[in-house]
Amino acid sequence: MDFQISNCNNIDFGLIHIEENCLNIKYAANGTGKTTIANALDAIDKKEELKELVPYKYRDNIPIESEHLPAVTCNCGTPSIAIFNEKYVDEFLFVGDELIKGSFDIFIKTPDYDLHMTEIQKLMNDIQIAFANDPEIEKLFSELTAFVEGCGKAQKGYSKASILGKGLGKGNKIENVPEELAEYKSFIQGENNINWIAWQGKGRDFIDENDRCPYCATAIDEKRKELTKKVGEEYDSKSAQNLLKMVDLLRSMEDFFSDATKRMLCILISNTSGFTKEQELFIGEVRKEVESLRDRLIEIRAINFSKLKDAKCVTDVLNDKKIDLSYLIHLDTEYTAARIATINGAIEKVLEKATLLQAEIGKQRATIKRTIEKNREEINSFLENAGYKYHVEIEENIETYRLVLKSNEGAHISNVKSRLSYGERNAFALVLFMYSQLKENADLIILDDPISSFDKNKKYAIIAMLFRGEHSFRGRTVMMLTHDFDPIVDLIHEPSIRKRFAPPPNGYFLWNNNGELQEKKILPDDVCSFYQLAEKIISGETDEINKLVYWRRQLEACGEKGVIWDIVSSLLHGREYPIRRKGNEEVRLTAEEFEEGVLQIRAKFPAFDYQRIYERISDPATLIELYHNTTCGYEKVQLYRLIDSELKKNPIIKKYVDESYHVENDCLFQLNPEKYEIVPNYIVEFCNNGVDLIAQGI
Repeated sequence: MDFQISNCNNIDFGLIHIEENCLNIKYAANGTGKTTIANALDAIDKKEELKELVPYKYRDNIPIESEHLPAVTCNCGTPSIAIFNEKYVDEFLFVGDELIKGSFDIFIKTPDYDLHMTEIQKLMNDIQIAFANDPEIEKLFSELTAFVEGCGKAQKGYSKASILGKGLGKGNKIENVPEELAEYKSFIQGENNINWIAWQGKGRDFIDENDRCPYCATAIDEKRKELTKKVGEEYDSKSAQNLLKMVDLLRSMEDFFSDATKRMLCILISNTSGFTKEQELFIGEVRKEVESLRDRLIEIRAINFSKLKDAKCVTDVLNDKKIDLSYLIHLDTEYTAARIATINGAIEKVLEKATLLQAEIGKQRATIKRTIEKNREEINSFLENAGYKYHVEIEENIETYRLVLKSNEGAHISNVKSRLSYGERNAFALVLFMYSQLKENADLIILDDPISSFDKNKKYAIIAMLFRGEHSFRGRTVMMLTHDFDPIVDLIHEPSIRKRFAPPPNGYFLWNNNGELQEKKILPDDVCSFYQLAEKIISGETDEINKLVYWRRQLEACGEKGVIWDIVSSLLHGREYPIRRKGNEEVRLTAEEFEEGVLQIRAKFPAFDYQRIYERISDPATLIELYHNTTCGYEKVQLYRLIDSELKKNPIIKKYVDESYHVENDCLFQLNPEKYEIVPNYIVEFCNNGVDLIAQGI
C-alpha cells in the first residue's frame, strides 16, 4: 500500500509505503510531519478536510493555484481508514460514566450473537408478520394512540387542556352554530371553515379602528361590529381545528367501540355547551381502556430476546401477553375482537415453538456471558500488567450493555474523563479504540504517536495488548507514527521480543528535508548500542577528529572517565594543556599522568599526537574543510561545536548539541547516524549558516 502526499502543511512531497497485514512503525523526530501524514491519509477522500492542510506559505495566495493544493493518492484506490488521535478520543470516549460509545456493538454483538439472534427472531417472527401483514391492526394501533394523545395526560384520563378538551370541551359549536350567528352558518360549516375562521379572526383586530368594515371597507354600524366580534369570541381556528380532528377520529373509530359506548360518544360529539362531570369521567374510563389496549399492543410488538432472556419459562411470559378483550367493555366488539384474534393467534404460533425458543434464548445468554467474561478478562489483564489500579465491568443497562470503570476496591468511577490522569486516559483510549476497530475492519489503521507518554513497562503492555493477542490488531494493516525510539528497539532490533510478534513488524525512519518527506526501512542490525557504533566508526576511514568525538562519548557511556577521558575531552574542548575537573576547579594533568594517558591512547590510536591534533582543532579552516567533507548530520553538529566558540550565545541550540547529541545523552540504543539523518534538518541548517559566517571572517 503506497501513498503519495503533496502540499500538506510542512510536506511538499512524500511517498509512504505501508506493508499490508502487519504493523508498520514510522519513527521520526518531532516536526517531521507525523500528524500531517495521519491527517492527510485520513482525508484521502475528504476534499474539505484536505483543504485545511494547505501549506502556510501558500495560504495568502487566493485563490490557491492548483499545483499547490493538498493531494493524497494511493496505489490501491481509496482504502477505508481509521485513525487514533485526540479527535477520536473527544468524540467517542469517556462520555459521562461510560468508557466508550456503542459498548453493545463493540463488546457484545459478535457473529455468534447475531447467529443466535437470527434464530430467535425466526421463532418469534409470526408476531411481527401479524402486525406487518394486516393494515387493520396498524390502523387500530395508530387510532388508539391518537385517541390517548387527544385526551391528554391527566391522571383521571381526561384533560381540559387536551386536544379533545380544547375542541369539544365547550360544545360542538361547528355543528351547533349559535342562533345569533346563523347568517354565518354556511361559512362555519363549509369545507374551508378553518381558513374562514382564521381570516375572520385577523380582521377582528381592526374592527374598532373606524366605521369601515376591515374586510370590505364598506360602512359598518355598531350592531354589525358586535356581530363580527361575536364570531371571534365563539370561534378560533386552532380550537376549530382540534374539534374537527377529534370528531373525525371518533367517527373513524366507531367500529372499535361497543354500541353503548358509541352512542355516548355520539352525544359527546354533538354536545352544545360542554362536558358534564359525569361525561368527563366517562371519557376518562374510555381513555384508560384504549390506553391499556394500545400499551398491550406495544408490548406484544416489542417482544424480543431482551424481554424474554430472564424468563424462567417463556411459555408463561407469552401466555401473559395474550389479550382478553372481555375485560375491556368499551372495546369488546366484533371488529376489535377480529383484530385481537389475529394477534393472539400469532402468539399461539410462537407458543407452539416455545421449547425451541427457550433453548435458543439459553444459548444466547451463554454466548453473551462468555463474550462479556472474555472481553473483561482481556482488558483487566492488561490493566493489571500495566500497573493500573482499575478494572472494567460490562454492565447490562435496560436493553443494552455498557462498559464502565471501577476502582480495584469496587467503587464505580463516575465522570471518568476528569478522574483519570492523561496517561490513564490515553491507555484506556488505545485499548478501547482497538476493540471498536476490530468491529469496523478498516483497510488501514493509523495510530498517531500513541505511546510516547508512557514508561517502558506500560509501553510494552500496550503494544502487547494491541498486537499480540488473539483479539488484537495482529494481522491487520497498521501504521504507528511515533517519535519514541523504544518500539524500534523492542520490535525491530531485539530478537527475543520481536519473535513474540507474528507477523513481525516493519520499522521505517522518516525525515523531512526542506519539505521533501523521505523514509528508509530500519533493519534489525541498523539499531545498535553507542558502544558498537563507536567501535565501528573508530575502526573505519573517518577523520581522527571524528573518531575522537565518538570515542569520548563511548568512554563516558561505559563510565571510564579516567585520564584517557581527561586528555580526549581537553583536546576536543580546544585546551592547549589537558586538565581534569575537581568540582568547579580545573587542575592541569601532571607530566607523568599525561605521558601514561597518551601511551594508553596510542594502544587504540597509534598515530595519536596531542599537540598535532590540538593545532588541527585550533585551526578553523581545517575544521570547516572537515565539516564540508562529511555528509553525516551528527558529525556536522559535533564539528560545529568545535568551530563555533560562541555557541553559548544560542542556549537552545547549545542545549540540543550538548545534551541531545553529545556525551550527556545516555540512550543505550540508536540508529547509525552515518546511515540515517537522525539530526533534524533545521539543526543542520543552523550549523551550515554558522559555518558559512565563520568562513567569511577567516
